[in-house]
Amino acid sequence: MSPVNGFDRKLNELRAAGDRDRFRQLVDAVAHGMPFDNLRNCLPGIRREDAGILAELPEDQLLIRPCFPYEGAVLTVRGDEALETLTTLGPELGPGIVRLVLVPGLGREHLADLLHALPLRRLRSLRMEGNDVRCQQASVKYGDDNVVHLRIDGDDRILQAVSRLPMLEDLRLANNRLSSAGATALASMTRVKKLDVSGNPLGNAGAFRLARGLPMLRELRAARCEIGDRGAAELCDRDGLDVLDLRDNPISDHERFRRHEHALFA
Repeated sequence: MSPVNGFDRKLNELRAAGDRDRFRQLVDAVAHGMPFDNLRNCLPGIRREDAGILAELPEDQLLIRPCFPYEGAVLTVRGDEALETLTTLGPELGPGIVRLVLVPGLGREHLADLLHALPLRRLRSLRMEGNDVRCQQASVKYGDDNVVHLRIDGDDRILQAVSRLPMLEDLRLANNRLSSAGATALASMTRVKKLDVSGNPLGNAGAFRLARGLPMLRELRAARCEIGDRGAAELCDRDGLDVLDLRDNPISDHERFRRHEHALFA
């Protein structure tokens, strides 16, 4: 058995057994300078010449690892050079990406180009905290058979791209200057189960929109979002939330909400 086949088989065995710790140990052993055949295990559509381009990036720009427990890759993008390269290679790489981490400070324009270039049909988790994702105006209309029509006005290409990701379940958008319009765009997403919008000025209007949308939502982190008593009441009355983080918001009537065991206010 070749080393490559042995690596692939071991990954699949650990994934099937649910052994996260040993899976990560094996991944860590090959994460830096990953050979092409092992890289192809993470990104099945990648071509040898594309792998060569990625290998030329500095180590501090991009990290690619297999994704536990799914077949596919976790990409951590750490610099503008990696962003530009991935945007160019998008059609080949996108289908294999299951989790995408975009570190703070990458910039709106480059992020928008990347998200539109990558066909992220299998993306389940997206982290993009601190990247100035803004939304000036948004509206939602419900058509026949509960089809949602989302309109985002202005040059808000990032949220336009995010709202179209069909498999996204975990979205982290802390510290991105999102207002209530951004909450409107997010509320239209039907599969998201975990959402972190901490540090965005959503206000009560944004809380109302989140409370009435996102039908699959189980965990909402909205600390430091300028949400008052009215917005907190809407969120606390929402069914299905297992975690609701409302810490460091201007909520005066804490006693009113203490019966909600899933809510954090301190």
